[in-house]
Amino acid sequence: MKCKYFSKLKSIDFFYSIGHQDASIFPLMGTLLGNDYADKRLFENIFSQIHLPKSKSMNDQHRRLQGLLEWLKGQTVDEAIDRV
Repeated sequence: MKCKYFSKLKSIDFFYSIGHQDASIFPLMGTLLGNDYADKRLFENIFSQIHLPKSKSMNDQHRRLQGLLEWLKGQTVDEAIDRV
């Protein structure tokens, strides 16, 4: 069986490489994108206010992730939560 191992350190390195300095924002990202506890449809109102890229090469989830990353850039966790 094939599987991929995702390293938290690689994720944090990626996060820093796109301009985010605080990896503590990961739980908020996971919640807003939808996870085992929160359905992504709960946050459709928030995503209607976030600019999502228009790209035929990205599916809806990728567009949401890219838009959310741009929206979160330069914000602290507390600032992002206040805006939600």
